[in-house]
Amino acid sequence: MEWRSKLQGNTMPAILDCVEAYCTTGEVCDVFRKVFGEYQETGGV
Repeated sequence: MEWRSKLQGNTMPAILDCVEAYCTTGEVCDVFRKVFGEYQETGGV
């Protein structure tokens, strides 16, 4: 799933493969965090 995310391709088939292999939601999200990072709110007030 990581390589497909880095290629900016469709990640849904990779996610479905992970789900069928009994990966947890946390494991899938960890890969997305590793590839794309986490949203950081900017101070606006």
